[in-house]
Amino acid sequence: MGKKIMATGFSNSKKLPEAKESYDKKLHFQRWGLDNQFPYHIVDLYNGSAWHQGIIKTKTYYVAGGGIEVVTGQLDEFLKNPHSDYTIDEMMKKVAFDFELFDGFCVVGSWNREGTKVVRWEHFDVDRVRMNIDESSYFFSNDWSARKQTKEDTNFREIKPLDLENREGKFVIYYKSPSKQTKGDMGTYPKPSYIGGLTDINADVLISKYHYYEISNGFKVGTLINFANGVPESKEEERAITEQVKGTSTSIEDVNEVVITFSDGNENAPTVLSLNGNDLADRYNLTEKSIQQNILVSHSATNPMLFGIKTEGQLGGATELLESFEIFKSIYVNGRQDSLMWVLDKMIELSGEVGTVQFVQAMPMEIKTEQPEQMTEEFRSADDDLKIFRKYGKEKSEFDIVKSNHVSNDFGSEQVKQFESDNFKHFFDEASDIQKGLTELDKSVLSLLKKGEDGSSISKAIEVPMKDIAESMDKLTKLNLISKGETSKLGELVLDGLEVEIDQFEVRYSYEVKPGLGAEVIPTTREFCETLIDINRMYLRSEIDTITGAIGRDVWRYRGGWYNNKKTGRTTPWCRHEWRQHLVIKK
Repeated sequence: MGKKIMATGFSNSKKLPEAKESYDKKLHFQRWGLDNQFPYHIVDLYNGSAWHQGIIKTKTYYVAGGGIEVVTGQLDEFLKNPHSDYTIDEMMKKVAFDFELFDGFCVVGSWNREGTKVVRWEHFDVDRVRMNIDESSYFFSNDWSARKQTKEDTNFREIKPLDLENREGKFVIYYKSPSKQTKGDMGTYPKPSYIGGLTDINADVLISKYHYYEISNGFKVGTLINFANGVPESKEEERAITEQVKGTSTSIEDVNEVVITFSDGNENAPTVLSLNGNDLADRYNLTEKSIQQNILVSHSATNPMLFGIKTEGQLGGATELLESFEIFKSIYVNGRQDSLMWVLDKMIELSGEVGTVQFVQAMPMEIKTEQPEQMTEEFRSADDDLKIFRKYGKEKSEFDIVKSNHVSNDFGSEQVKQFESDNFKHFFDEASDIQKGLTELDKSVLSLLKKGEDGSSISKAIEVPMKDIAESMDKLTKLNLISKGETSKLGELVLDGLEVEIDQFEVRYSYEVKPGLGAEVIPTTREFCETLIDINRMYLRSEIDTITGAIGRDVWRYRGGWYNNKKTGRTTPWCRHEWRQHLVIKK
């Protein structure tokens, strides 16, 4: 054999898929990625990176995991979504997952035969949806990797977007977050919110594979073995020796772990040489930490502990966790929920329902596992707090309540301020008409409504055309003197001869048990809640803000302490009670 060296083995470099688009001339849609398989790459990264997957799941939980609750209206039938396999609550959790993974989501509605309302809502996996460039048609397939796209082979079909002029069959509502276009990108499809971290997520997948195959292969990656007893006479002999050492597998995971060479030499013993040095493990560990940090940043993770990740030197604790959670909610969760609320409001409207819903805020996992009573001690000293509450507010008996609303668990001072403004602005604008006085007809209508008469009987009783009665009732309704065809509390006050001036109205807040949770006080009710209810006061918003500053915690949000609902298993930083907002008139 001649004096020569032969080497086996090869290297592999995989280019990351891109989200560039191209046009499918046959089926007339935009491909998502040049090969129309970019969503599959996103799913592969989700399945391959434990860090990335854990963060996506936790973000989905924070956005929609607490479920949906009704704020106003009768929406039980809507939430049941009886003609679908999933309730609206279950459906929105799936929608939220797509939103976190792809930054877009898709729901499909079905009109009733009359075209008057939507009777079924469905979630469609956004990665199964393609569209044309002007989004005038949406295409669905169970397998976009298949060359042949037909109804029989891949359940391929086309569904049009929502068109209120054409209320037949199914329609699509597709949402994608706004994003900047890049070269070759027409902006047709959404981009993941964590797109800046795709390279690091992919690297995390590869590092995980490295650790696995490093162990399973039996040799360290980057090892060279030289057989110095001569070069094999034939390729078959070379292959046989190589397979004895490396095995017969040719999968990508098995290449490059060992490079084998053959040479003539004076020594017959094989030479084993590490190509990467002795610090390979340390280099991988440092790279791994950097990658994990970049993944967290790409996900807007303000505190790794919110995602169950402990970091070196971080003490944690409920106070730090709650502060971090409030920041994460303000910079991320609230915005995501607003986008989901957009489609929920549209669904309620198209279903022919009237009302509003909101997401119940899910709390950090670590807080849920701690004892509520222990958590409570971090936030309150009941005796000291109650002394401050007693300094403010006025007795409920000093006011007559005109209308009431419950205040969301998640509202702080600024949200309450906006809520107050939105609810009562129009009332105060129109209530000025009361100062101008009511006509005799208005007073007669109001009086007869109080006695249980309806519009038709009032028209006959006072011999006034029904048209005039209807106009009077419309005026009284706008003034909030009647509600749902009956005399309101304010209307009764007017009938009793009370002079109603605008400055007699106020917006005040009381502390009460939430509707549907039974008695105001139960055996496990905390002293704070029991005493505050017993005080029986109504507070101005400014007074509660002052109390917040005095006791050092946001009483709008945290109130009496932590509560564990045994029916749902949910632990929240608020108890069975809530702040109720009232429009009141001074007696």
